[in-house]
Amino acid sequence: MYDTILFDFDGTLADSSSCSVIATQQAFVAHGLAAPEAAAITDCMGIPIEVSFRQMGAEAFSEAQFTQLLTTFRELYRDHAATHITAFNGVAEMLGNLKAAQKKVAVITSKKTAVAESNIEKLGLKSTIDIIIGSDLVKQYKPHPEGIYIALQQLFTDGPYSRHAIMVGDAVTDIEMGKNAGVHTCAVTWGAHSEARLRASEPDAIAHDVAALSQLLLA
Repeated sequence: MYDTILFDFDGTLADSSSCSVIATQQAFVAHGLAAPEAAAITDCMGIPIEVSFRQMGAEAFSEAQFTQLLTTFRELYRDHAATHITAFNGVAEMLGNLKAAQKKVAVITSKKTAVAESNIEKLGLKSTIDIIIGSDLVKQYKPHPEGIYIALQQLFTDGPYSRHAIMVGDAVTDIEMGKNAGVHTCAVTWGAHSEARLRASEPDAIAHDVAALSQLLLA
């Protein structure tokens, strides 16, 4: 049914919530700000930190101060990534099966591309993913569909885009991005947003575990 699978990364393929929470709270405190609540940080996952950090308390920072905050966060995130980012159970097998079935696979993430590539390589998933589109490769962030358009352009360089593509994500912005791009959508319930909130975004499908997602994508 689907020949092109577009994945979000954090909260969809990998559990990075604790890494994001620790690095964000430490970065905010290091720059004299109150540490955001863990729930607020998790809720903003899927939104680039260039946007979410302003929303979580850095709105009064000058551009220079804000840049320093982002730099501190990225350094802390890199330090904690090795021990606080893991692939969800079954993800490696699912991606391997998609590769064996000759599906095209892309990751579209709000992280910088190089960071996502590093995370994916450390998790041993690099060989199963064709391309990675990070926030630095788009001018407009999720839920704008630009990331999907770029991914499809790179995956289908010799012909028209696939009409059998699906966007898979754990956040409402992922589902909205898929809808805005005119592709199918699937929400997963093990990440940032609740099932009720995801259902309200009206995805085409909902998966409650990796086994169910794999069955849907390989059908």
